[in-house]
Amino acid sequence: MLVSFIIVGVVFFLFAPGAYSGPPTRTQKWQFLLLIVIELVSVVALIHVPIVATFYNLSVPAVGSVLELVPLLILYAGAQYLIARRFSKVQLSPS
Repeated sequence: MLVSFIIVGVVFFLFAPGAYSGPPTRTQKWQFLLLIVIELVSVVALIHVPIVATFYNLSVPAVGSVLELVPLLILYAGAQYLIARRFSKVQLSPS
């Protein structure tokens, strides 16, 4: 469940700059890539720290549950992309 929330947040931040401030710069793209890598590494690392895993009730998800989330996350990413495209066009079009 935690992984799905992280993915949803990452997808939002992937498309939000395009809707609010125009296309991301090269620096912003590198920062975003670094953020994704740090999140993935920290989740994998924190699952293996017993006190953190117990406190946050973290466990390694079963492959079946991850595969069930894939279609939903793809739909969510597509919806975020379409919403971001729509609002970026509205924002960029002359009044």
